[in-house]
Amino acid sequence: MSLNPRMRVLKNFGALSLGRTLGDVLTFLLFVVLSRIYGEEGTGQYSIAMALTGFFAVGVDFGLYSFAIREMNLPENRSPEGRRRLLGQVFGLRLILGVGAIIVLALLLPHLSVTGSTSTIILWIGIYQVFYLLFDIFMTPFVAEEQMTVASGFELGLRGVIALAAVGLALQGADLETVVAVFPVATLAIGVIGLGVALHRFGRPTPAELFGSIRQTMQSSKDFALYVFLRQLASRADIILLGFFLGAISAGVYNAAYRIVFMFIFLPYFAGISLLPQATRLFESEDPSFGPLLSQSVNAILILAVPLAAGLWTIAPELIALFYGSEQFHDSVWILRWLSGLVFLAFLKLILGTFLTASQRQPERVRGQWIAAIVNVVGNLILIPTIGLIGAAITTLVAEAGAVIYYWYRLRGFVPTLGFPVFLIPTAFGSAVFVVLFGWLWHPPLLVVVLLSAAIYAGLVFLSPAVRRQGIPFLLSLRSRTEQ
Repeated sequence: MSLNPRMRVLKNFGALSLGRTLGDVLTFLLFVVLSRIYGEEGTGQYSIAMALTGFFAVGVDFGLYSFAIREMNLPENRSPEGRRRLLGQVFGLRLILGVGAIIVLALLLPHLSVTGSTSTIILWIGIYQVFYLLFDIFMTPFVAEEQMTVASGFELGLRGVIALAAVGLALQGADLETVVAVFPVATLAIGVIGLGVALHRFGRPTPAELFGSIRQTMQSSKDFALYVFLRQLASRADIILLGFFLGAISAGVYNAAYRIVFMFIFLPYFAGISLLPQATRLFESEDPSFGPLLSQSVNAILILAVPLAAGLWTIAPELIALFYGSEQFHDSVWILRWLSGLVFLAFLKLILGTFLTASQRQPERVRGQWIAAIVNVVGNLILIPTIGLIGAAITTLVAEAGAVIYYWYRLRGFVPTLGFPVFLIPTAFGSAVFVVLFGWLWHPPLLVVVLLSAAIYAGLVFLSPAVRRQGIPFLLSLRSRTEQ
């Protein structure tokens, strides 16, 4: 029994997001432990190291993950041999780029204006990022075949081992340099297991497949590589510039709030990865359900995006106090409230961007990311020195909004059915009610706020005519088609 496209997307999203969300929870808890043990300065060192090495990781990533998934779903590459060939090509390119990135990082470190301990942390995290990308690419054929549980299990296993080992060392009193050294070691151990599973399933690429098409692969994936670089620039320029202008402590205070938001903005990333194989096949086969799938995906993501953003704003003080302690990180509260809007924008941006990629319009996705990157860098250069941390948060929101508007405009050009998202009004109304009630009028315990907000939101959204008219029949159609 084959599932209809929408049900398969939901199934894939559930399988992929479960493991990766649990992995993100473990990573976030690790960040909380590090913040509490090593304080604002240690948090700042860790944050700057992650942001800086992220740019080296982008050079290794080269957009090959999404590129490989899309290419593996084209008709000429759907056979096991075609996927093995593509896997060899992208891994060979990443291997060369990874070795080069580690060499460049090692040569650059002595010339950075950082302390010796920060330099060591940067090196360990840089090696970890390269190892992760080398092994992560072996999960792409499983995602292309919609075997999401394999990729999900790899992610959960890796994040879990890193978090448990690092927390154990931190609690035993190890310094931060020793704690982050476990990152590349654990990645190498779990990565070898993932490599074995992939080679057993798809076969071992030949030397010609690994290194015979390096230039061609780079040429074909250049738009994906540029997009990943611009995304990194747009999302992490704030941390680097905060460290430059205001110091490591300010970067740590800002990143404490961002890490909470980051927990949620990865959900649409998983949804996008889950959608990409199916959306690519629908577009390539000129299936008329491509447009409706886009509209339904946008409406469905709003059901999560709007209340999550509103909920983060409402309980920001309680979350900061719970995770970090209100004394050291009290300035993170208003940063989190500003950045809560990023959840809404990131959900929309990633879903819209996925459909641009699926429809062979990756250059359009890159142009939108150019908008975000330019606004982010210029805005941070102007606002951080003048208004500080809040300036970085405002710049991030404006940059992401610009990209969302551009993506929507480009998709409307060839998907006329993409109209106003009808679920926006009821989801916004349902969220506004609990924001007013618990953000200003009543302040019960955190658990009570979460439970009552969820109940109020669900009740008001369910009462909406738009949801009853379109959302409920949509869910029933999934059930009836699954039973066929």
